[in-house]
Amino acid sequence: MTELLSGIAIAVLGLSGVEHLVRRGGGRRWPIHQRGPVMLGLVGLTAALLGTPALGLRYAETLGPQSIAAGLFLLLLVYLWQALPRMRPLLGRCLPQRPNGVFFLLPLVVYLALTPWASSQRAPDGDEPFYLLIAHSLAYDLDAELTNNYAAEDSRAFVDRALEAQPGDPRGPSGEMYSRHNVLLPIVLAPAYRLGGKYGALVIMCLFAAAVAWMTLRLARHQFADRPGPALIAYFILAFTSPLLLYSHQVWVEIPAALLLALALDAVWTLTDAQARRPRDWLPLAIPLLLLPLLKIRFLLVVVPLLPLLAWHQGRRARRLVTLALAGCVVLGAAILAFNQLRYGNPLKYHNLSHISFYLNDLGRYPRGLAGLFFDMSFGLFATAPIWTLLLAPGRGKLRPVAQLCWVMAPYILLLIPRSEWYGAWSPPFRYGCVALPLFALVLIPPLVIRRGAGARLLLGTLVSSTAILTALWVARPGWTYNIAHGRSHLVDILSLSQGHDVARFLPSAVRPNLALWLWPIFVTLAVTLLWRWPKRPLPGVFWLGAVLPVAALAAVVAAADRVPTRVIEVEDPYISHSGGAVWPQDWVVGRTRFRGGWRLRRSDTMTIPVVPGGAYCTVELDFKRFGGPRPYISVRPGKDSPVWTQIGATKTWTTLRLEHLSWPLGADTLEVSLRLPRRADPRTSILLDQIRLSWSDERPSG
Repeated sequence: MTELLSGIAIAVLGLSGVEHLVRRGGGRRWPIHQRGPVMLGLVGLTAALLGTPALGLRYAETLGPQSIAAGLFLLLLVYLWQALPRMRPLLGRCLPQRPNGVFFLLPLVVYLALTPWASSQRAPDGDEPFYLLIAHSLAYDLDAELTNNYAAEDSRAFVDRALEAQPGDPRGPSGEMYSRHNVLLPIVLAPAYRLGGKYGALVIMCLFAAAVAWMTLRLARHQFADRPGPALIAYFILAFTSPLLLYSHQVWVEIPAALLLALALDAVWTLTDAQARRPRDWLPLAIPLLLLPLLKIRFLLVVVPLLPLLAWHQGRRARRLVTLALAGCVVLGAAILAFNQLRYGNPLKYHNLSHISFYLNDLGRYPRGLAGLFFDMSFGLFATAPIWTLLLAPGRGKLRPVAQLCWVMAPYILLLIPRSEWYGAWSPPFRYGCVALPLFALVLIPPLVIRRGAGARLLLGTLVSSTAILTALWVARPGWTYNIAHGRSHLVDILSLSQGHDVARFLPSAVRPNLALWLWPIFVTLAVTLLWRWPKRPLPGVFWLGAVLPVAALAAVVAAADRVPTRVIEVEDPYISHSGGAVWPQDWVVGRTRFRGGWRLRRSDTMTIPVVPGGAYCTVELDFKRFGGPRPYISVRPGKDSPVWTQIGATKTWTTLRLEHLSWPLGADTLEVSLRLPRRADPRTSILLDQIRLSWSDERPSG
């Protein structure tokens, strides 16, 4: 409750200051008919927060604060929606070289208002606690050596457990313990950490995120100076939706990297517009280019393409300097590798060459990784914030920012999309792609110029409402953005459990590739392209019609789950009733795409699977792997039929058991799978079920 009260206080005080600055800068007055509902809403949230526990209502302690957190975000969203037209005069007719500081302060206030609640609901995880531990060591020991910090359990200052060194972390020549993570970000966080602990460090991260949003307007002036309105909307989408909103209070290197990339791009385009005559003119470019690989060596892949981009627009003298800069990048990269080799005995700290050899990967992993990056229900950008599907919308002048995005990010993406970190390892949604957010925002501007047609407004209503609802959920339950415990979506699991049927089969997943992973990109691209262009004539009320379409789409998916015949069953899903056994691999195993996930059955274990029948006869295929002991027996029976036991094969590799033309009783809606061991069998004997496939027919084939 204290965290939410702090957030409300920050919102009231911060937005009051922002309103004063908006008026002072030439913005429009906040009308009383708009101000009143927002203020009443804040008073109502405060009263509910203070009064709900006193009423002794059931679930008040759990559902109450979460609902109030979601309400606070939605109220802030209403305020921001009203603030956009009032702030529009601050940009003038042409985007200024230095946008008003209000565009930095506004997202900062929102991030700071949400930070107390979000940080209390989701402890730092993944890489975050290690960055904080390094910052702790730098703040109090003035070094990055962590042996004493692990021993003293200093991590309990910001998490509820004692951290241990990660497997493969580098060691010094005398056994000193270091982290695999670079120290540049902890160096920046250390002073604030010394003053304010974990919250001091999170304030710095909020400053980085707000600066990324502000820099987007500064970047837009280079290419879309005459489009301040669309640029303001792109800024709004970037600043107040996932992923920047969710990462604003998390300690990851990608948001500082996005800021450095924005600074570098601004310097490149500034040098393009005016010839650099003095060495100091190159400092705004040289500094971010130097810091990016020091932040994380993989960001060297973003640095290198920026220099040819500059050389393309410059004369011979600049091209010679660019050549020297490229040579400097090579020297810097070699120096980092040499330092790591001398200090830690491994030039890549803990990686090996196979981790960065993209040419060794199966070609099929590239389209899967790319589709997962944007469409995966748990980790994709479009799934967590649908408003970003406007990246697919057509627009005049879009080719140039798209070409720049592809040129700058191509080496980085080429290296990383085959790796499971994109869509299944230890990271929240779209973590690695956050580096490209400033460029993504620029790509949004040309489509937003043509947003007044009926089709465009219908699409905007759909995307805005679905994004607002999802983001409110992420704010209320920050832990739901971490889907790596099982590789699935928490929201889809809830839908499947409530309906008793598999809803996930209609939604794209790159962790468990399905047909939807390939159909959704085609469908979404065609829908966005057609609706954004047609019909062009505006129609009244079409935006609000689009706002209710997500509810209709959700109802259609739920109805399809109850009616479309079941064909593929992922046996570890929670809508299945498991009597014994355990999920495999266990929750929180990193890189789940490395495993054929499933459910492990032991002696007398049973699973009951809800099934939508599609015929009178069914052919069942089970993918399984046997562990230890003699050959067990398995029973697969539709409905309440008597079990028929089949002894499975002797092999201990992945095998498919095929049971043909099982008669499906009329009215049966479950499939029961049971395991039985021979007498005196080793009780540790088990099988791992990966997937069950069903084929339906109405007539039993002859012979």
